[in-house]
Amino acid sequence: VSAGASGSWHSKDRDALSPRKKEDKPYVLGWVEAVPGAMSSKTPLRVRVFLGGNQATLRHNKISRAFAKTASSFTISRVSEIQNQLRELRAVIDASRSSFFPSLIKPTKFPLRQSFGEWVDPRALDVIQMTLNQSQLDAVVGATSRPHESNEKVREAPVLIQGPPGTGKTHVIVSLIAALLNGVDEYGEPRRARILCAAQSNGAIDEIVERVVDGWDSMDEEFRALLKGVNVVRIGSDEKIVDGSAAERCHVSRKLREIGT
Repeated sequence: VSAGASGSWHSKDRDALSPRKKEDKPYVLGWVEAVPGAMSSKTPLRVRVFLGGNQATLRHNKISRAFAKTASSFTISRVSEIQNQLRELRAVIDASRSSFFPSLIKPTKFPLRQSFGEWVDPRALDVIQMTLNQSQLDAVVGATSRPHESNEKVREAPVLIQGPPGTGKTHVIVSLIAALLNGVDEYGEPRRARILCAAQSNGAIDEIVERVVDGWDSMDEEFRALLKGVNVVRIGSDEKIVDGSAAERCHVSRKLREIGT
């Protein structure tokens, strides 16, 4: 919904709905919850909008004046933050500038190797396979074997793992980390990879750190052993990290303090 404003205001937090240039119009993200006549003739038009950011008061005042001209009422109540949704919106807007953009728009399904035991310690492979269903195993197989493909186009292509909420993507990530930490080279000698793991939010990366470092209640001891001794360094903001959590214990600022830097 366009706020129709022509001002030159700009949000310092650079949220996704703020104008980037003076001539740009600000926008308000709205969800229509009810309209007159849909439920009853007395049902008011009800739209839930996001008014966050440093310009929340300005947005509220402009909308209030617009409603006042039509003798309509306007109330506001805080429901929740939608920072994650705004981050996702910004990611979609910026996606076209990413080197991954062609793969995102037209992903190619390459044939999967039937086995990735040649690059993972056989004992570790047995443990990892017992915790995955077939589709999860296919994802780990594709990601683990990709660097060893003979076809250069296949070898250099990014691996995209997609699945709706609750399908075990985080567990697949932890399983992939376990496989890479227990890899072997072409001679069968142990090869522990160095891994950079990034996520779209602090909470998401903290969850991965928690599982890798502390595990979970139903975690098999054999699986736990695959992650033993890994040196995890958490990088990024520590403002929302829970005290005493794995993310806090592994944060780079704490590690630097421990070594006296």
